[in-house]
Parts: sequence; C-alpha cells; structure tokens
Amino acid sequence: MKKGFTGFTIFEVLVAIAILAGALVGALSLNIYCINLQDNAHSTTLALNQVRAKMEEIRGASFASIISTYNNQNLALAGLNGRMYITASYGLNQDGSANTDLINVRVIAGWAQRTGQIVGEGMRNPGGEFIFNDSLPYGNGNGQLESPLYLQSAIARKS
Repeated sequence: MKKGFTGFTIFEVLVAIAILAGALVGALSLNIYCINLQDNAHSTTLALNQVRAKMEEIRGASFASIISTYNNQNLALAGLNGRMYITASYGLNQDGSANTDLINVRVIAGWAQRTGQIVGEGMRNPGGEFIFNDSLPYGNGNGQLESPLYLQSAIARKS
C-alpha cells in the first residue's frame, strides 16, 4: 500500500461482510423459531380452551346420558386443523367389574400446525385435514390415542 492512503483492504471488507451476514442469518433464524413457537403456543391455547369447555359440558350433563352421548365423539377443533376425541366408560371396582356409579371421561386434542408439525397421534388425510391415527408410524399402535394435550376426569353419580 502506498504511504498516505488510509482505508480498509478488500480482504478486511470481505471479512466484515461475512461476519455481518452470519449475524443476520442467526438473527433471522431466531426470529423464525420464535414465530413458530408463538404459533404453537397459540394453537395449544385454542385447543386447551375447547377441551376444557367440552369437559365442563360433560360434567354438566346428566350422569345417565354421559356414555351414550359423549363416548367416541370425534369433533373438529374450531380455528385449528385438528380434532377432539372423547372416551367415556364406567370405572372399575377392585375386582375388575364395572362400577356403574363412576364414569371415566377423557378428552384428547390433536392438530396439525401450519409448519406441518403434528401434535398428538395423527396425520393429515389426502385432503390435508388432521385425523387421529394410532397405527404406526403415526402413533405407537397401543390402541389408545395419545397427545400432549388431554384432560381426564372421573365423574361420580350424585346421590
């Protein structure tokens, strides 16, 4: 370099641009991750509110009608590409016989995120809608639907 000239060499400028580009890519990746996390939290809140409302509806129903009305219901989750599945069955006594004074109710939710992630045991059908599916590879094949979001309650017959 000639005397009297000040400034940066082309190599120094390229290194600075590379560092800046790396920082921008990292910030963009973090931003995308946070947006996906927020979307997941929003979907979970929507599903949980609907599952809670359904459980309260079941608790308010007459004891005699719970199993016939709610068992094996498969309902859409409003505002989500997802489903809510309800099981209701009599509880068991210690000897394994049915306890007709106790009903076990389980409400489970599953959905497909906009990112394609599936929450719960399920899949997208050919139309793109979420459906529950316990069979492999979508579930674990144990015969019971599972999801990180479910509510379970035992409802006793009122005397």
